[in-house]
Amino acid sequence: MCGGHDYGVTVTDNNGCSASQTFTMPSEGLPPQPFTIVNDSCLLSLHPETLYVTPVDTSCTYTWVAAGDSTTYSGSNITVNFEDYGYYCIRVTAENECGSVSNHDVVFVNPPSFCCDTVIPDSIT
Repeated sequence: MCGGHDYGVTVTDNNGCSASQTFTMPSEGLPPQPFTIVNDSCLLSLHPETLYVTPVDTSCTYTWVAAGDSTTYSGSNITVNFEDYGYYCIRVTAENECGSVSNHDVVFVNPPSFCCDTVIPDSIT
């Protein structure tokens, strides 16, 4: 139940006596926003890559779509095999019984031969 609203109850007996009570249901609300995609600092094409959502709300279900990939993924973490290098838009939707919230992130996927441990200097002297 999403709650967050005041409700009133009135009970009347057979003699016409009544009593009323007002109460507020606690609000669980929509999934927290914003959430971020982590573990995307060095993605490689043609390699299985795992992406995570943080923070994870256990009352939510997560759905992922990666632009350029027609597959829809489910879960708070997923493994994607990017077929080519380049920029990808990743959309994550968190949903609970109160509704859904979507967020996206753009990640760069490197060529499969790229070495993630390579340090590129700011300037060459």
